[in-house]
Amino acid sequence: MQQKLTIPNKRGEKLVGVLHETGSEKLVVLCHGFRSTKEYDIMVNLAAALENEGISAFRFDFSGNGESEGSFHFGNYKSEADDLRSVVEYFTGVNRTTVGSSWP
Repeated sequence: MQQKLTIPNKRGEKLVGVLHETGSEKLVVLCHGFRSTKEYDIMVNLAAALENEGISAFRFDFSGNGESEGSFHFGNYKSEADDLRSVVEYFTGVNRTTVGSSWP
């Protein structure tokens, strides 16, 4: 089952993502790369593959990208790290093991 979620970051911007929920205790957080979004084919396909294996996945847009709020700034890795922290903290409160990775 897919569910669109909005998670606030520490700057008050809304991060938009899609949860592929399987009921698993495991959750993989998928982070898009430069010039990409959560809708990039590899992100969608990897989330679907994980879901088919019974593992929940969450793919989201960093602030200033895709559907998320904020302004895009090239090389603003601290902002992306803060966004990822907001996502991990959101899911940590629901007893999930969170693992992340990034692709182009």
